[in-house]
Amino acid sequence: MTVFLVLIVIILFAVAIWQMSKIYALSKGSSEEGTSDVANGKDNRINAKLMVMFMVFLYFLMFYCFWHYSKFYLPEASSAHGGKYDNLMFISIALIMVVQIITQFLLHFFAYKYKGEKGKRALFYADNDKLEFIWTIIPVIVLAGLIIYGLFTWSDIMNFEEDEDALVVELYAQRFNWKARYAGEDNILGDANVRFIEGVNQLGIDPSDADGQDDPEVLPEIIEHADKNSEKVLTVNRAKRHEGLLFKIFYESHLFITYLFTLKNLRFGVYSYMHPIHLNKILSNKDLCSAFAGAIAKNFKIIIHLAAQAGVRYSVTHPYKYIESNVKAQISILELAKRIKSFEHLIYASSSSIYGSNKKIPFSINDRVDNPISLYGASKRSGELITQSYSRMFNINCTGLRFFSVYGPWGRPDMAAYIFTKKIFENKTLDLFNFGRMERDFTFVDDIISGITPLIKIKKRKSNLHKIYNLGNNKPEQLLKMVSLLEILCERKAKINKKRMQLGDVRHTYANIKESKKDLKFKPKINLEQGLEKFVNWYKEYYKIN
Repeated sequence: MTVFLVLIVIILFAVAIWQMSKIYALSKGSSEEGTSDVANGKDNRINAKLMVMFMVFLYFLMFYCFWHYSKFYLPEASSAHGGKYDNLMFISIALIMVVQIITQFLLHFFAYKYKGEKGKRALFYADNDKLEFIWTIIPVIVLAGLIIYGLFTWSDIMNFEEDEDALVVELYAQRFNWKARYAGEDNILGDANVRFIEGVNQLGIDPSDADGQDDPEVLPEIIEHADKNSEKVLTVNRAKRHEGLLFKIFYESHLFITYLFTLKNLRFGVYSYMHPIHLNKILSNKDLCSAFAGAIAKNFKIIIHLAAQAGVRYSVTHPYKYIESNVKAQISILELAKRIKSFEHLIYASSSSIYGSNKKIPFSINDRVDNPISLYGASKRSGELITQSYSRMFNINCTGLRFFSVYGPWGRPDMAAYIFTKKIFENKTLDLFNFGRMERDFTFVDDIISGITPLIKIKKRKSNLHKIYNLGNNKPEQLLKMVSLLEILCERKAKINKKRMQLGDVRHTYANIKESKKDLKFKPKINLEQGLEKFVNWYKEYYKIN
């Protein structure tokens, strides 16, 4: 370490001497025009023109980015108040862009107009009161306008009318989890304190406060209460915190300023409110979904649940994501379904990965599936078992669909067709595991849809409420064949790196679709050649490849 520090000191000392020599050389000057290190007239003219060119380039780049990346703008707001936040941000961006355009123009224009010329002397102004007033008062007015607009927006979000008969719910945000309680029959939240968090009292409810005795902490009771009072406004509170004196002073000042401009009093802790008609915009698939979706799901009859964390290799390194998305989310959907009185049918996606390393092919729905060799396969099998349990206990009509290597336009970027096509067009090496001899029952997405749609007509089975079907092409193909077809369609030669099997991979998938043909009239129509042609055409159009 000492040697390293000594070297750093020596290097810095050498740099200092070099810089001093440069300063000395500049101070001596030069009698020859064009040989001095000091910029001459020609240099100044060149730099001035370059500044103008850079300004043009900067404006072009800015407007091109706004036009080309407009698709990445904010999506539709997922809450009742999200649009107000978005408007505030867009107004701020617009103001910033106006200032950006003006200042950049003046900066580069002045660099050109007042470039250094021989015989021209710069004028020095010690101060200019008028300019200082202008560039001070304009930002003050703009910022004051933004703050006042923000206060009105904040006030609209944080307040609701007294006559709306609010159902108060308090949320506790934890790492990887949410907890909630509502105000019970008295609609008054009891006091809570972190000092009371012990044992079953995970929210720290004060046991001596009578208002908190009827504050349930379990989500089913919240849902049940929301069902009974669906016309009420739901007022969502943050958990109360015990703040220091400084925070309280600032908070009181904030309340006063808000009232001064909006004539409305803010309530401490109120986070948001929404009427039941807006609750369907809550997109979470976790506890929040379970807590609130019941209030608006009375008219739901069919749920097609295709969301999941997919991919075998990713599950090796990110196991918790699969439990969260594929197991917990499945329970959330089932909890919602069991509370809808008019509910008819849950259709959900499973996977061919649950067959694991089964030797018997083709894979049948009657085969054993207790030996998955990847966490992804295990998580999807867990979803099937959980669904089967809910189906029996709560009389829910459910259908699980084991998809086999689905591909097509808008497909996942981690699937073989997408990966191979991308690397062929980019002239990059693609890896073929098991030396390219792995077989997959590649199924085009349109055929998958044709297997799902008949299930929508099924309202309620009299027996065997939980059924499983395979949806596959019923024709496994080697990865080498897929690559060969893609080479023809892409009109490029692929760079191939043949590798051994990866952890969690299976050698082949092959769907037995006997039951699907019988019950769903399922018949795959698109072979691998036709499907890849459709996919490559979409890929070239989407990425603008000629």
